Amino acid sequence: MVDEKGSATVCSRYVERLKSLFSDLNVERVDSQPVDIGAVSTKAELAQIICSEAGAEASDDEQAQKLQQLVDELCGDDELREIAGSVEYALGYNNEASLEKEIADGIFGKTIRCSATRLGTFAACPYQHFAKYVLGLQEREEFKFEPLDKGLFYHKVLDLLVRELNERGIDFAEVEKKELLKILHGRIEVLLKDDSFTRNFFGHSEHNVYIIRAASELLEAFVLAAAEMMRVGDFRAKLSEVKFGDADSRLGVCKLICSDGREIVLNGLIDRLDTARINGEESAIIFDYKLSGRRFSFS
Repeated sequence: MVDEKGSATVCSRYVERLKSLFSDLNVERVDSQPVDIGAVSTKAELAQIICSEAGAEASDDEQAQKLQQLVDELCGDDELREIAGSVEYALGYNNEASLEKEIADGIFGKTIRCSATRLGTFAACPYQHFAKYVLGLQEREEFKFEPLDKGLFYHKVLDLLVRELNERGIDFAEVEKKELLKILHGRIEVLLKDDSFTRNFFGHSEHNVYIIRAASELLEAFVLAAAEMMRVGDFRAKLSEVKFGDADSRLGVCKLICSDGREIVLNGLIDRLDTARINGEESAIIFDYKLSGRRFSFS
């Protein structure tokens, strides 16, 4: 189940589909065998073996040189010159994503509106950014029952908690632990009652009940730790799940000016915004909730 370079190959989903339809279907596995150039019988096979053996990842330099000489000779053959041209193009191809300036100006214009996630995508892979945000390509939708998105569950509960505390004028850092957990459990009950997906998920099976309860226990530990974090300083939770970057958002427009005069308008959603008055000025800390482990520096 590996290719000629030793990389793992994934079985076709079509095969898995057939296996699910026919109970008596036996799968025969055939190991990939390296093709001998002497056994080549078509132009396509010739081009494929030269590209695979003479490419940038070729392990045998001497073999690659011989194949390159073969390509040079093919260029002088009237019948095989086209194959040589295709092979040389493939061997010299460099997978760099770039757009001509005129095309980029036509696509993006003077003002670019994007999220921090989109900027991160461009920094990681410009071609992925082009495919997703310019061409608008999306994964094929499949009809299936999705499991509970625990990250979304955490966000919803924490948003309800911060809003409840602020509406009632309760200091996150000063409230007693028992009272804080009581308010938290109340917000979880509200979500289970008002959110149809969460309610149906919770009532589907005992296993789902366990998942919700385990997630709730994690939230208990988190809010107690968050209260402890606030008690060591002056910052308090002010806003939750707040939009920024739009003209009608509470935080207004966030604009960056590039050296060529082009504007980048950032927009997105902040999980939690804590504020405090430091030396007479309003200061803020932005919190982005993550499921991965990360320590908080009290200093």
